[in-house]
Amino acid sequence: MTDINRLTIERELVVFEGMGGPVPLDVAVPLIDGVALHAICGDRCHGLAVDAVAPPSRQWLGEPSYVARGAVVLLDGDCGIADCCGVMAQISFEPERVRWHDFVSLGASSRVPPDLEFTFDRSQYEQAIADIRSAVRRAWIDPDDDD
Repeated sequence: MTDINRLTIERELVVFEGMGGPVPLDVAVPLIDGVALHAICGDRCHGLAVDAVAPPSRQWLGEPSYVARGAVVLLDGDCGIADCCGVMAQISFEPERVRWHDFVSLGASSRVPPDLEFTFDRSQYEQAIADIRSAVRRAWIDPDDDD
């Protein structure tokens, strides 16, 4: 039997330097078994805008609106363009399971481990996504900070 992973989602308020000055963005940060996906995949943007993944969005629920290279965007690019330096994967749904598999990473820091795959209990997975907006938002994060 395949190991079952647990998805949790934290929120971070990330400040990007835009053309008109600092731009704050509320980011949904996926954690797999307590480890942030961006840490597993190398030095990356920590997640995806909350508005892109929180309901009523279906981004991580089988009807993605943000795709790159034919895969669902999980982590945006540091520049805000996933097709530049993001992390994407296929998301497959079964009656009781959800799988993230066939990961694609782009950019100079494309260090996604080979054969990376996660399998989630579907009801726990869907509840984690449903609860995104009620997750506690962590302090301001500097995307250029290596910590």
